[in-house]
Amino acid sequence: PKKICCQKAELYVAIRMSGRIKKEKQNFGIKIRTENASVARKIITLIKKLFKEEINTYIKFNSYRNKRKRYFIEIPFQKKTAKFLKMLKYLDDNFEVRDKISSDFIRKKCCKISFLRSCFYSRGYISKPESGYHLEILTNSQDDAKYILKILNGFHINPKIYKRRGFFVVYLKKSEDIFNFLKLIGAHGTVLNLESIKVLKEAKSYIKRIVNFEAANLNKTIKASYKQIDNIIKIDNSIGLDLLPEALREISYIRLEYPQASLSELGKLGSKIISKSAVNNRLRRIQKIVETL
Repeated sequence: PKKICCQKAELYVAIRMSGRIKKEKQNFGIKIRTENASVARKIITLIKKLFKEEINTYIKFNSYRNKRKRYFIEIPFQKKTAKFLKMLKYLDDNFEVRDKISSDFIRKKCCKISFLRSCFYSRGYISKPESGYHLEILTNSQDDAKYILKILNGFHINPKIYKRRGFFVVYLKKSEDIFNFLKLIGAHGTVLNLESIKVLKEAKSYIKRIVNFEAANLNKTIKASYKQIDNIIKIDNSIGLDLLPEALREISYIRLEYPQASLSELGKLGSKIISKSAVNNRLRRIQKIVETL
């Protein structure tokens, strides 16, 4: 994020959910662990922007067979760390670690989104949709879980909480809630990937329901839909759908949302009703863009 307030929100969450604060006399040290290299780089960047002091980083391998990497970001014991933690509202006036999440800089909408983004990147998990939709965020306390739930409710996303092995898990099961959450935090690539898998799942169910239809026509319709969706995903992964003209961008999102709809039906689902030929023309223009990539 570009705003300082949002950067503070993201770093605060990374420390609270994936870090440990140690105190040695009047000095504080911070140690953050993650298994994601890009998250580690992001945390380091935020610390350098906001703290501008010495940090140590190192990589440690798990002893398990998969040899999964763990990335550790460490700020050594020093007095300046206390000022840094106070700036993040992590310490109270007596320089003690706050038990509950400080909402001082998580009031603006942009900061709430940054807060949720960091929650997901720090302790989030999403299952493969082939086995059912499931997104969760692991927290260390019930208060933290309730706070995350409250913020999500403010964006009309309705999670639930359950306890697992001493942790409190905030989770989403509905695909609509999961998609809305991922879009909210800016994980558009993940959304498109999940939507494409969802499209394939729905298409398979669709085939089963209309198995008595004429096979040739059915195959032609489905193949065309798959091709159109594949084109849209290729564009998003390459240049992004936001760079498309408004008309093409709109038909792209409609096609992703309604994979089984005919061209005539697609023409009735946009901001303005357009003809079947107009829909076909826009999809052909998308095809031509893909050919130039």
